[in-house]
Amino acid sequence: MIIPERSLRIFPNSKPWVSKKLKSLVYEKKAAFSSGDQDLVKEKQREIKKEVKRCKKEHGKKLEDKFEEGNTKAAWQVMQSVTGHKGKNKCGTIRNGQRLVNGLNEFYCRFDVKSDELVNTVTGNKLRTTTTCANTTDRVIVNESDVRKLFANVKIGKATSPDGVTNMLIKTCSSQLAPVFTPIFQRTLDEGIIPEIWKTSIITPVPKTKVVSVLNDYRPISLTSNVIKCLERVVLKLLLAEKGVSMDKNQFAYQSKRGVDDAILVYLHEVLKHLDQPEISVRSLFIDFSSAFNTIKPSMLVQKLFNMQVNYNIVLWVPYYLCCKPQVVKMGNFESDQCVISTGAPQGCVLSPVLFCLYTNDCQKLIDKCNIIKYADDTVLTGFIYGNDGSAYISEVQNFVGWCKKNSLVLNVDKTKELVFDFSKGNNTHDHVIINGKAVERVENYKYLGTYIDNKLNWNLHTKFVKGKACQRLYFLRKLKQCKVDVTIMKLFYQSVIQSVLTFSIICFFGSLPKNHRVELERIRKSPERCIGSSLPSLSLIYEECLIKKLDSKRKDETHPFHSLVSFNRSGNRLQVPLTKTSRFRNSFLPEVLHLFNSNVKRSVHSVNL
Repeated sequence: MIIPERSLRIFPNSKPWVSKKLKSLVYEKKAAFSSGDQDLVKEKQREIKKEVKRCKKEHGKKLEDKFEEGNTKAAWQVMQSVTGHKGKNKCGTIRNGQRLVNGLNEFYCRFDVKSDELVNTVTGNKLRTTTTCANTTDRVIVNESDVRKLFANVKIGKATSPDGVTNMLIKTCSSQLAPVFTPIFQRTLDEGIIPEIWKTSIITPVPKTKVVSVLNDYRPISLTSNVIKCLERVVLKLLLAEKGVSMDKNQFAYQSKRGVDDAILVYLHEVLKHLDQPEISVRSLFIDFSSAFNTIKPSMLVQKLFNMQVNYNIVLWVPYYLCCKPQVVKMGNFESDQCVISTGAPQGCVLSPVLFCLYTNDCQKLIDKCNIIKYADDTVLTGFIYGNDGSAYISEVQNFVGWCKKNSLVLNVDKTKELVFDFSKGNNTHDHVIINGKAVERVENYKYLGTYIDNKLNWNLHTKFVKGKACQRLYFLRKLKQCKVDVTIMKLFYQSVIQSVLTFSIICFFGSLPKNHRVELERIRKSPERCIGSSLPSLSLIYEECLIKKLDSKRKDETHPFHSLVSFNRSGNRLQVPLTKTSRFRNSFLPEVLHLFNSNVKRSVHSVNL
């Protein structure tokens, strides 16, 4: 069989919208120029301009169609081709590949502890369950409709799992597979037994930094069975519905209607409220765990779930889910030898973050002058210092370190940082925090949950960060305009790609921004406004809308730390505003939103009287 071949030369500056007709016109223009026929050159130039407009418009139409279909992934791929954006370069040649993957697998298993205690925990649960299996009140029920819905909603295009079952198969045959897998899911929850192939994981090491020097610079991302991920979602729904599962009020991950902005708001409110007094300071320890999910001990987690009075069958299922997990590390064409691990929860799985939150649920403050705020494994310990006495803060740090040792969590002292807020006139000295014989580095700023916080609370660094990130994305908007994309699509692109950057955690910092920083951010907003040719909402308006929405949600959430701080005056119309002495605290979230609410009430009353 003879297959014809054709060689094509592609240059780095080749545009994806260039058609064959346009290329031929360019060649014809070159030929006319070489022959010296100026009239023909001008004619070909006019034809080229018309063809360029037509090609760009046709390419822009492809992008519009993808947006209208709701296919954001395909739309972004077309966007990358339009703008000439290139993806990240994949790793090249791997030196000593087999040795590297075996070393990584051993490194990821360094926290594994195979003890009799763990085996007895699993076996004991099974024996206790067999004696109480007749009690149908403890039995959790898996509904076929829920399984069918989960199968139908899986995302295609993901990698094939170790068991060979693809998401395309699960999604396409969801109606046929749901009746088959529902009794299997029910049995694994009843008996606490999980097939080994479902627990097998292929770990893909992802570099944390641009330059990799040690094994710890690789983050392990586990590829597990697509089927068990659906089962994990079933267990997650059942677990969060348990009455005994009450999260710590300062844990903001996996809580209904809570997010990273809530954790930042509570942290900043406590800091600014304390700094509103004279001759005081605040010390914050931003804690980093070493492979947090990989250090979960199933035996301890099971005991904590028992203390929460979680359903017996779910408690039994968890250790079987975490124990005896075969895993291999794969990089390129190299695959490590298989290891079996019985400690930790795989990164990249559905249940891992929730199990870690439950594992650390009893990690709470012991001293009133301190507080601990958590968002999954992102933890900040804050000490409120009076004068120059930081003994309570140091004691709370030692209590936290002791709790971590007791619960087999390892602190990464090198990545743990301390931030000190001290606006007092006196020259206060703050001793360095010592953890495991190492001094914690003290920094001037820290990126906490995507927001830069500096020790002066002037938001200079965060404003610069937001500006840089938003300006990078303005380039894509200009390319859309060049392709004559519809204004509606350009607005949608602005809201999802640029405005989302400008307004991320806006309620945490926008009220405290100096006037010059607000003007800089508004100037960035006006640039796409001119590009689109249509008015866009100002950041100040978006900020006020976000304030009112957040206030309404916190008033309804009785477990939120802000709920007790929001109460009406005797009149029942206006909210009580806390007394403030400094502009820092006055411009923060809670005083700002309470003033805004009261001013809106005043306007509405005035309009009624008129």
